[in-house]
Amino acid sequence: AFQTPRRDSDWPLDLDPSPNGPDSLYSEGLRQLLTELDQKYDLDNLSSISYALAADLHCLDVSSSDPDEKRPLCMLADRNLVRREYGSASEASGLTFYPMAFHPAYGNFTSPGPPAFLRDHVLAVMRDNMSFQNDGADVLSCEYFQAYTNIKRSIRYNPEDLLVTQGIATAALTLPLTDAHSSGRVKAKQQRLLERLQGDKTPHDPEASKPFARERQRIQHALDRNEFAYRMEQVVSIDVARLVPGRRNLRTVLRPLFQLMRFYLQEAQHYTHILRCFRPQIFPQVLGSFARVFELAIDEMLLRFRAQGSTGLGVALAEGVAALDRLGHYCFTGSPQALMPSVLKPLRTIDSLQRGGWPFIDPEMLTLQQGEGAMDIAKWPRAKDGRPIFMHVASLAFHYGPEVAASRHSLVWFRDLGGKSISGPAGATRFLRDLFRDLWIPQMVAFVSHQLRRRTSRDPVSDSQVLQEQRSAIDTWSRSPHPFSWSTYEPIWSLTAPPSTAVSESTKSRQDFAEELYQSCLQNCHDP
Repeated sequence: AFQTPRRDSDWPLDLDPSPNGPDSLYSEGLRQLLTELDQKYDLDNLSSISYALAADLHCLDVSSSDPDEKRPLCMLADRNLVRREYGSASEASGLTFYPMAFHPAYGNFTSPGPPAFLRDHVLAVMRDNMSFQNDGADVLSCEYFQAYTNIKRSIRYNPEDLLVTQGIATAALTLPLTDAHSSGRVKAKQQRLLERLQGDKTPHDPEASKPFARERQRIQHALDRNEFAYRMEQVVSIDVARLVPGRRNLRTVLRPLFQLMRFYLQEAQHYTHILRCFRPQIFPQVLGSFARVFELAIDEMLLRFRAQGSTGLGVALAEGVAALDRLGHYCFTGSPQALMPSVLKPLRTIDSLQRGGWPFIDPEMLTLQQGEGAMDIAKWPRAKDGRPIFMHVASLAFHYGPEVAASRHSLVWFRDLGGKSISGPAGATRFLRDLFRDLWIPQMVAFVSHQLRRRTSRDPVSDSQVLQEQRSAIDTWSRSPHPFSWSTYEPIWSLTAPPSTAVSESTKSRQDFAEELYQSCLQNCHDP
């Protein structure tokens, strides 16, 4: 049973307005809003106006023993019934369902257009009426629609506020300290992430700033306060320029608000069929339970990270941390973007989520048991170039930049995996090509760029315009696909060389130069 207003003043509109009271539809707050908008905007200067109406739906348990103290229930949308609201393929285009707590059938959804219970009822009447009143012009359009449990709003105030979506554990734990300490910027950021992961941001209450612990805490707060509304939001657009002069006013613009409000208050039978009700001990309690599981798993990975010292986690545990982060993100948001199908599909995780509602990882492919864990590198998914695809590398790129991610991926490949096995001259050639392209060149570009920026910023004779031009030249060079070809590198070399330095050209062949370089390396290796 949906909650009804307790007082007459709770109703925001009069369903039987008097002809002599044109403002009788408006509550005091809406009349004040109308006055403020009238003072701020001249509709003759606007082409269109869009706004969203959000309706919070509450459900009470009619089977409660005390009729005056009915227990609140939590609601989620039923995926199969939602899909029926968008019958044809064209209507369902863009419909996205977001499962909650891994359950494939219950959650939230968004769509570029309204569901049938709005489109074929109140919105159809609204569009027809407004068209008739404005000489047949199609002035009303109803576009984006979303429906979601307000538990989402309880655990985050904005998209950046949900810690479990930020990949903090992956970024903090999968980059060895030795790699992070090569750059002051990277070292400082990793330390900030480790502080967040340990709850050091709120020393008086560590759980208030730890990923998963904070979300679990907020879910418990929602349970204590019985905050379980389900929200539906419909975006409405008015083509102001096509309104007839007599109706080009804010009353016309805001009238769809009242019709939608009346629909949600008086015609619940049209939309309640897509909702399923749960006792709070089932949902959102299960979401809090999953949060606790992920919290404990991440804590264990943090202990192993500390135990390994400067070398950090091995590649198996690094991928395990990335999998935990992504699954935790998916558990709370249901967003398919959180999953990485190229890896999680071969690990049979996506199949398990879709068919069983469970975050399974194939232990024959990846296991996080005591010690270093283990992964089957022979069966691990690979890119077109034959290299393994690592989930943790993508998170490193997001937090630290593509150079750090490329360096980490190449180092793991060349040092720990099959990249170091060479068979024959062709294999050696491929190995050296990949080594220079994916490890040496990115690291050398990062090193040279850093040194050049330091040098130019310390030059006392450079004015601000020259300094900006030099930094722009460095940025352009660092993004070049061939940074060490002479035509690309010469402008950068000139930033460091004294003005009188002459450029000399060698006539040695590549083979002679390579042999000389090789002999020089051998000599340096044997020198004490």
